[in-house]
Amino acid sequence: MKVLIWNCRGIRKTGVSSYLKNLILEHQFHFIGLQETIVSDLTERMLENFDPHKNYLWKWIRARGRSGGILDGINIDKLDIGSFFVGKYMLQMNLWDK
Repeated sequence: MKVLIWNCRGIRKTGVSSYLKNLILEHQFHFIGLQETIVSDLTERMLENFDPHKNYLWKWIRARGRSGGILDGINIDKLDIGSFFVGKYMLQMNLWDK
């Protein structure tokens, strides 16, 4: 299983989207977990910047002020989601390998 866990400290910073896109295309991760995204609103266009082929199902928790924020991507070709729970500061998922 290929997993990326990254404290990106701001997903809107210059170069982060293109760096993440290149990582995703090169490694085709099963699961991606980004923390400290510092994003209170996540748009479809922002997701398309690093997932242009829409291979991932994205779940996220908005940042509170200038800190926090979690973004998780599950490769829908490789994993199934049994259930998920969104808490104030965490995302919990039950995933199964296809």
